[in-house]
Parts: sequence; structure tokens; C-alpha cells
Amino acid sequence: MTNEQLALRIKAGEDVADNMLQLYQQNMGIIKDYARKYRSMAEEEDLQQEAYFAICKAVDSYDPDKGVSFLSWAVYWIRQQLLRYCQNNGTVRIPVHASERVRKYKAFQNAFRIHVGRYPNEREYCYYLGIKDTTLRKIQADERKADIGSIDVPVRGLEDNLATIGDTVIDPEDKYENMLDEVKQQELKAIIWPMVDELPGRMPAVLRARFQENLSLQETAARNGITIERVRQQQNEALKQLKRPRRARYLRPFLEDGYIYSKALHGNGATSFNRTWTSSTERVALQVL
Repeated sequence: MTNEQLALRIKAGEDVADNMLQLYQQNMGIIKDYARKYRSMAEEEDLQQEAYFAICKAVDSYDPDKGVSFLSWAVYWIRQQLLRYCQNNGTVRIPVHASERVRKYKAFQNAFRIHVGRYPNEREYCYYLGIKDTTLRKIQADERKADIGSIDVPVRGLEDNLATIGDTVIDPEDKYENMLDEVKQQELKAIIWPMVDELPGRMPAVLRARFQENLSLQETAARNGITIERVRQQQNEALKQLKRPRRARYLRPFLEDGYIYSKALHGNGATSFNRTWTSSTERVALQVL
């Protein structure tokens, strides 16, 4: 069964635990690749287990109608999940024996969530780990201590250069860089260009020439056998039609993510997507493809 078929079954509530496990296992190749990249910051096995939760998030947000493969979509979530896990993995020192107990506790917790679909309760922790409830509470306290750690502790970077975990985690305030992810570009492309192709007359050809191929007004005019002024008119009318609510609403999720909005700020900016979608934002939405 394909990734896409499994994702749809899971979203429909069909055999969720079994289908999630199959989806996770059949993408283990890419999961192991990413786990190896970050193994200097955490145990490779723990990273592989953490990727399961990234797959869950990918399924929840996946829309096959956007024209993006599930694996391409999942890679974005895997990377974010593993980086965030490394950030939260902690650097506060606890005794070696306590650290080992925390590691086993987390490994069991992750394995249980993967196979059962929920967190263990206190009784299950104690039974499977073979510990008393007082020991469980001590382990959980040690886990919280470990998770307080700084993200500025030096680690071996992804390119074998000395870096910090903070250097490798995407800054949530850096929306421009954060949203340049290939998956976001693919999804935006899958939405906006079909809308362009629905426009009448030469408008689709004019917009593709201007924004996909970066042709000048003169070059676009020569290709289409029309005047430069006519190219300008067609372009302006096409952009005017694209910003109408029935089309513009499909781009609202990208605005909320900051992808289009933050790039438009490098031009004239936009104060309200619902009220006015400026020419700067319209242009950026096409130029980023």
C-alpha cells in the first residue's frame, strides 16, 4: 500500500494503530537517514522513535489534493521533530545511573506510543519497567531536570563543524528562511498555478512568461505577438483576478505560516490579507515558484 493510501486510511480512522505502524516502518529508510544526521546530539534509536510522532503530524496535516507526495511532506515534519527533540534533550548533568534510567523510561514511552497509540499510565510504567511508583516519580523528576538544558552547549554540527544545538534549530522568528522549505514551495506551486491557468485569454501565458521565466515586458510581448502595453494590461488584470476572495482564500494558510507575508515585507508589505492583497504580495506569491 502506498504512503498516500495509508495516510488517507489513517485520516479516515481506519485501523489507525496498525496503519500508522506500517506507514512508519515502510519509511524507515528516510527516517534512519535523518536519525544518522543528528546522532551527535541524541541516541540514534531515540531519534528513530521520535520520527514516529513526526509521521503522525505529517498525516494530520497532509492533503493529497495539493499535489505533494506524502514522503516530501513528511520529510519537513521529520526534520523539525528531530531538531526540536535535540533541542529539548537537555544538558543538565544528572548521575549516570539516573541518566540511564531516564533513557530507558523514554525508550519505553516512545515504543508504547508507537504500538498502542497513547502514553502509558503509571501502572503500565511500573509494570513494564519493573519499578515501584516512588522510583517512577524519581525518574520523571530526573527527566524534567534533563530537559531544562541549554541549547547553547557545543555539539558536533551536521557538517562536522563545531556548532550549538541552537545553531541547528530553525529560529521560529526567522519566518523568511523557515518557510523557504521545498515542501512549502511545492504546495504553493500546486495551488497557485492551476488558478493561473484558469484565467481567460493570454493571461496564463503572460504570467508564466513574466514570473516563471522572468521574461521582460518586451520579450513577453514578442513571444505572444502583442504590444508591451497589452502585456502590462494582461498582467495587471490577471493579478487583479487572482486577488479576488474566491481565489485568494486558498493562499490564506501560507499567509498565516508567514511564507508569502514575510517575503512580501521585503517589498511594499501588506497590512491585511483579507482587505488588501498588495501588488508586492501578489508578485512574491508568483516569484517564489
